[in-house]
Formats: sequence, structure tokens, C-alpha cells
Amino acid sequence: MLTPYWRSGDAVVMRDIWNGKISNARPVTVVRDSADLIALWTAPGTRWKVATKPDGRTARIPLDTHWDYRERVWTGGGVLHLMMPGAAHATWALWSEGNTRLIEWYVNLQEPVRRTRIGFDYTDHLLDLVISADFQKWHWKDQGELREACARGLLPLSKTQAIQEEGERVLASVMAGRPPFSTTWSDWSPDPTWPVPELPANWDEATDSV
Repeated sequence: MLTPYWRSGDAVVMRDIWNGKISNARPVTVVRDSADLIALWTAPGTRWKVATKPDGRTARIPLDTHWDYRERVWTGGGVLHLMMPGAAHATWALWSEGNTRLIEWYVNLQEPVRRTRIGFDYTDHLLDLVISADFQKWHWKDQGELREACARGLLPLSKTQAIQEEGERVLASVMAGRPPFSTTWSDWSPDPTWPVPELPANWDEATDSV
């Protein structure tokens, strides 16, 4: 049985799931796991599995329905993933090469994160919000893919509208300077003793939550 919370420094697996099938899986290091915040770290050099089409291009989930997996290596700076349990989004803090400074905030609209035996699962909602590190500029990302998913019946109109509304709420939080958009995380740095984790052999096990 899994203990209620993972410890800082533990290696776990974070996966994106669509209709019970894994879209991508990455090994990450736990920064914090508490009742109000889950913080995970993707280190530079991390090898992860990504859904790919037969021609080798990254699959667009759920717009592409058939895919296999290829290994990719995370290059450049690391990523700090901040998720509030129950929230329909995650905030990614992207760092420069060498992890010396935060370069931008990336808000991933998604289903609330789910706890599993090997880590955490979520379902991506296509729409993203990209915000500069100083909060002076922002833009939506992948609005076209969200509209296409709705038009093809992959997402109902009510769900599409709810995703957009969630993004608007997050944007309001950004403008108000609410957590996690604060210097607390802007000044954070990973523990230099943490090794780069590897995907375990059971990274693709059944996606049941615990």
C-alpha cells in the first residue's frame, strides 16, 4: 500500500492519460507532497516516454488516435510542476539551462491530478497559458487544438467552455499575484544531490488511482 504522501527526494512517475491510455510518462523527483500542494521536478537529462505517430512525430492527443512510444530526453533547463489537489490545472515553472533562473510560467489546463501506486496521473485539456517570468506578458497556446477536439466530438462544448473558464480564473490569479505565482517558487532551486530518476519497469501499469 502507498503511504499517504511521498517524501521529498522520492522518485515517482507522472503520466498524462487519455481514455485509459498513457499519452506520456516521465520520471520526476518529489519536491513536496502535502494536502495543499504537490510539487514535482523534471531534471535536465530526464529520459521519458512520449506518444508518437508511425512517422516518428509526436502525437497530438486526443486528435491522433493511434500511437506508440519513443524515448525522448529532456534538454535545457528543468521544470518544476506545481499542482493543487482538486484544481483543474497545473503550473509549470520552466528554468533556464543550468537552472539558474526562472524563464517562464506555463499553465497546463488538465483534470485534477490523481494519485497512483507509482506517482501521479492527470488528463491534459489541450489549452495552455504561457506567462513571462515577470508577469508582464502572456498568451494562450493550442486554442486551435481545443476547438478542433470540440468540433470532432472528442470534447463536448460544455467541457470546452469549462476549460476556457478555468484558464480565465488562473489568469486572474496571476494578475492578483496569488500562489504559486510568487517569489517563493521563483527563487527555488533543486537539491544538487538529487539524481536524475529513471522510469521504472512498471511505468505503463494499469492506470487505476489509489
